[in-house]
Amino acid sequence: LPRIGAAFAASPDEISWAVTLYIAGYAAALPLSAWLSDVLGQKRHLAYAVSGYLLTSLGCMLSPSLVIFLVLRTLQGPSNQPLTHALAIQPGTGDIYVSDGNGIEVFHPKVTDTAQQWQHFSNTRVSSLAFGPDGRLWGVKWSGSDITAADPNGTSDIVSFPMSGADIGRAELEYTLNGVVNHIAFGQSGSLLDGLL
Repeated sequence: LPRIGAAFAASPDEISWAVTLYIAGYAAALPLSAWLSDVLGQKRHLAYAVSGYLLTSLGCMLSPSLVIFLVLRTLQGPSNQPLTHALAIQPGTGDIYVSDGNGIEVFHPKVTDTAQQWQHFSNTRVSSLAFGPDGRLWGVKWSGSDITAADPNGTSDIVSFPMSGADIGRAELEYTLNGVVNHIAFGQSGSLLDGLL
């Protein structure tokens, strides 16, 4: 980001919008992704998304002004969304955990050094993320195939991730369920759903 800011003669505050708007665009598109995959089909949705991402990336590279660059960064978020599987915000810290084809990455929005804002957390690929009442990050890991919905004998592994110590980011199997589990969530503490997975 500092190099991009220098190219546009932008202040650190101005250029930090590049990350904020990207995440906002991504988050706005997240609820629509599954629906678009159903309507368009997974291959067509991915093809459109990759094409959109390539075009917006090229546009960012050739942007003549900061405003155009920021608009294109906002459009990059939804374009990259099918390549990103899940997002969870850690209570207390506000850190954003994002799963993609490479595993799980963490964005630290409160870190001022832009080179330190992103950190790799785990190599485990998951389709859903949620923070449990135990403070651990939980996810759904498909087993048997990358597209278990096409496998009548597919299973889903529910895993959790330690948040500290020597095993930080290492998936630990909690449950194996027959069939496809797409998403997980936990009941809010103090509600009728307290403790429910």
